[in-house]
Amino acid sequence: MRVIFLGTPDFALPSLRALAQSRHEVVLVLTRPDRPRGRGKKLHPPPVKVLAQEFGLKVAQPAKVSAPEGIALIESARPDAGVVCAYGEIISAEVLALAPGGFFNVHASLLPRFRGAAPVHHAVLSGEPATGVTVIRLVEKMDAGDIVGSVETEIGPHETTGQLTERLAVLGADALVEALDKVEAGTARFEPQDESKASYAPKISKKDARIDWSKSAGFLERFVRAMSPVPGAFTFFRRGGRTTRLIVGAARVAAGSGKPGTVIEASASRLLVATGPDESAAPGAGAALELGRLQPESKRMMSAAEFLRGCSITPDSVFE
Repeated sequence: MRVIFLGTPDFALPSLRALAQSRHEVVLVLTRPDRPRGRGKKLHPPPVKVLAQEFGLKVAQPAKVSAPEGIALIESARPDAGVVCAYGEIISAEVLALAPGGFFNVHASLLPRFRGAAPVHHAVLSGEPATGVTVIRLVEKMDAGDIVGSVETEIGPHETTGQLTERLAVLGADALVEALDKVEAGTARFEPQDESKASYAPKISKKDARIDWSKSAGFLERFVRAMSPVPGAFTFFRRGGRTTRLIVGAARVAAGSGKPGTVIEASASRLLVATGPDESAAPGAGAALELGRLQPESKRMMSAAEFLRGCSITPDSVFE
């Protein structure tokens, strides 16, 4: 089939690579415009553009794919089908009508669970034992199209959103090519989603990543993993009239007791902070979080031991 591909970030790379190496012909790649980054605000191309150029594929970067410019690009490519993988823009009904075989989306959850912009974050945060990737035929309603294929995988006990996203991207690439092969052969099965089981995973902003120390240690351990690496779970530490913002990169549940947010132990290699009690704990029983990696403002991520050597934290200090 003649296929157009719409994608932007790293998550889309395995799908584009698999598609480019498949029996299908990628006739056009659409990705978002280059964005300024760094202190010099130099323009940087999105990952999909870089990979598409490596394969010698035609690439375009319309400001809006649903605007006349984007529609003209798709019409000129004469696609049989389209693929959307983390493109970063809602695809209009007018665009969906441009591919006779339909548009297909690679979504990082087992739909209808976790529709929306941040399915991996929410799967980790919710303590799901497993998640997966679903390939659906796109419709106007967000993530609600018929299922063409899916792959399930367990979530590791220490897996972060970043690590899980990388695995799901690879699984999704294989599922995508298999689904397109079946569509071309006329053997694809289109299974409607059960709307009664739908749940949503809205976008997570930086402000949503602040640690609430009154939550249980178990929840906060998942919270740290869910926010890693982006946007990064953070907290504030106040000393000497100065407030320091810290990103917590790794943590684990530990025994301890104290007012939530209070430092229980700050030894040469161990930083223990009190949390709210777990729901299953006995009345009055406490819990704690051992912080494994931290990143102070304007510095690199470091181990707790490195951090403690350069910061005078003592028991009874407070994180907020």
